[in-house]
Amino acid sequence: MHIRILSPMPRFSPLILGLLAPLLLSACSVRTPPGTSHAAPTPNNATAGVRYRNPFPPVELVVHPLSRITTDPDTGDARIEAHFELLDTYGHTVKALGTAALELRVVDRGTSGTSGGPRQLARWTIDMSTPDENARPFDRVTRTYRLTLIDLPRPLPPAETLTLSVRYSTTSGVRLHAQRRLGRER
Repeated sequence: MHIRILSPMPRFSPLILGLLAPLLLSACSVRTPPGTSHAAPTPNNATAGVRYRNPFPPVELVVHPLSRITTDPDTGDARIEAHFELLDTYGHTVKALGTAALELRVVDRGTSGTSGGPRQLARWTIDMSTPDENARPFDRVTRTYRLTLIDLPRPLPPAETLTLSVRYSTTSGVRLHAQRRLGRER
């Protein structure tokens, strides 16, 4: 009994393949209408009359555990290293243009050991409503917005009584809020 093996593909000469390759590859290219390009949007053309809906808008704000009180090595003054992130519905970090309002609050301890309401010690407002202003404080390593807050009140109360509150308002109208107790740099 003889078995005949059929080749799954006819044999072509290298010359014919060389001539057909450009024709076959050109069929895979994407043609663009005149006056358009595949270029990614840049700050100059990103919003030029184009309205779009962000498919991954922020829905949650988290004050990151890296937020803490540190000391300026040059002056010895206390400062806050604030880290916060915006998350979408999938829990992924996203960016959004807007304004951040940060408050340092203290919980006053009463003489009987009961706590009073939180009292604002300092407030900072940071405009992050343009792509350049928004990109500047974004830390690519931690994927958080990182802000160094200075001009803290003196004397600073004990760290365990201090809370950092962050409110973020996006340019599309989303308002988010979160807070976290602060610790000191070790």
